[in-house]
Amino acid sequence: MKSLIAIFSYMKQDEIDIEKEILKGTDTVVEFFNSEEEIEKRFKEISVLILANPEIKRDTINRLSNCKAIIRRGVGADNIDIKSATENKIIVCNVPDYCSSEVSDLALGLILSLVKRIPNYISDVKNGIWHIDSPKVLPLSRGLQNMTLGLAGFGGISRALAKKTKSLFRNIISSDPYVSSDIAKEYGVELVSMDKLFKLSDVISLHMPNTKETYHFVNDELLSSMKESAYLVNTARGQLIDEIALYKALKNRKIAGAALDVTEIEPPEVDNQLLELDNLFITPHIGFYSLDSFKELRIKAAEEARRIIMSEKPLHQINHF
Repeated sequence: MKSLIAIFSYMKQDEIDIEKEILKGTDTVVEFFNSEEEIEKRFKEISVLILANPEIKRDTINRLSNCKAIIRRGVGADNIDIKSATENKIIVCNVPDYCSSEVSDLALGLILSLVKRIPNYISDVKNGIWHIDSPKVLPLSRGLQNMTLGLAGFGGISRALAKKTKSLFRNIISSDPYVSSDIAKEYGVELVSMDKLFKLSDVISLHMPNTKETYHFVNDELLSSMKESAYLVNTARGQLIDEIALYKALKNRKIAGAALDVTEIEPPEVDNQLLELDNLFITPHIGFYSLDSFKELRIKAAEEARRIIMSEKPLHQINHF
């Protein structure tokens, strides 16, 4: 009986030719699953689970009795109960080295949208308003050359953004306890404390993983330390921000505006107060996506599955036993 490589995603995928080609000759069958009801019937057959956005908890992992690995088709693995997988001796991998260009592109786009008030002007023109000062919800537009960009976290995406914005901003600062000042200097970036970053920056862009240490680290205290003219951008993880604190800061104009590609609950519930704000832009977690990056992601996840099926060492195992 051939081993089942199961691809599980809520996102529609019309074909699995890429995965089948990479796994050719491995005595496996590749199938795509779009719902929990479909995949539950096949749990015992799964040898490798390639997982996109669905959440895999302890009770599900305990039923994957023949599974060798769960491969997160993405960077963050917070939708997988890694502890349970480790207890069951199931390898957990991710794909950390893709979409840096796409996410940094979006972060820059959101920064420009906020500072130049682009969505507000577009909306006004469609409503028959043609005036430079018409969008009253955001401060007057400023030149980036007079502003400081703060990067919270300085990993691959943040470094890509630093490269793209080096000639745009007056200066760029970052805070990351795991990065040396020598590496930061290579990108023309000065390392500072997180408190200092929030106090000095005109625009703050978040680029950190969701961990116990970073959960809701953007809270009332940090938000109140920001300039009233400053903007906050998050293309990382929604859990980094205390959304109640952010709502109060935006509602009371304690900060100028914010743009989010991620929220704590996705999609946000219809009664989420953030949706009422006129100085907040939200996009539906699109930062990772382009035709190029999605193809790259599929290839790298399938290649990791092949290595595991062939009893080779995976490149990006994130648990150990």
